[in-house]
Amino acid sequence: MSTTQRFLLSRTDRLGDLVLSTPVATALKKEFPNAEVFFLTRDYAAEILDLHPHVDGVLRLDSLGEAMGAQSLAKLLRSYDFDVVLALFPRPELAWAFYRAGIPLRIGT
Repeated sequence: MSTTQRFLLSRTDRLGDLVLSTPVATALKKEFPNAEVFFLTRDYAAEILDLHPHVDGVLRLDSLGEAMGAQSLAKLLRSYDFDVVLALFPRPELAWAFYRAGIPLRIGT
């Protein structure tokens, strides 16, 4: 059984808010050194995360197609097998997708 935990940090609003959220990835890696940390964000903001040393992957909401709907997004997220999602910006449709994806621990604002 793998001890690697997979975290998804969701920040889909503005660039400055995303920048202010990046210390969360650093804190998670410090507390859980073997963790994998992913961000779900907008295309225009994603590039600042690509070279972040504590971010293992970036899911670009716009590239995924926001019109794909919560059910399709949930199916995609399920394939990543996330253990925890931290929804750092409240969006009901994303909360529903996280629930439908079966992410066991969903923490949100």
